[in-house]
Amino acid sequence: LAVSYLVQMLSVLYGVLLVVATYKQALRTIATHTTLSSLDFIPLGPAYVIVPVSLFFMSMAMLLDIRKVRKGQSPLFKEESPTG
Repeated sequence: LAVSYLVQMLSVLYGVLLVVATYKQALRTIATHTTLSSLDFIPLGPAYVIVPVSLFFMSMAMLLDIRKVRKGQSPLFKEESPTG
């Protein structure tokens, strides 16, 4: 049980680190007005914003999933036998 909590918390921490790093990259891309090289009228900023937002929701889902670890219902730790 303790190992399951540790793994879940490390996953959440890794997700948070990815959110911070991609958020900084998005801010840098927006600040420098980076555009697509082949079509220089298409800004890359909006595309770079989608990544940290998605990673934030992933991290929140994993954080909420910690409650299910104790009951053994977390999808991260399910033991399923192969079908066939």
